[in-house]
Amino acid sequence: EQGKPTCVRDLLEAGAHPGMCDYAGWTPLMVAACNGRVRSMTLLLERSQELLLLLLLQQRRQQQPREAARRKKDDDEDEE
Repeated sequence: EQGKPTCVRDLLEAGAHPGMCDYAGWTPLMVAACNGRVRSMTLLLERSQELLLLLLLQQRRQQQPREAARRKKDDDEDEE
């Protein structure tokens, strides 16, 4: 049934993004909050935090090679 924690959990495990908006611009979290679905809100917030952490880690990994190359370039220029 729509809005039930088990349904929300199943959708999230199947890959549904907790931040997607519907046609009216509502996110699942907004709908859960307006309907007093505390457990669903908790699941959505936990998943959102997980996704944010993964995004931050991914960005960090992408920046590391650039930072290393920039440091090497700076070191090479300092030696000249």
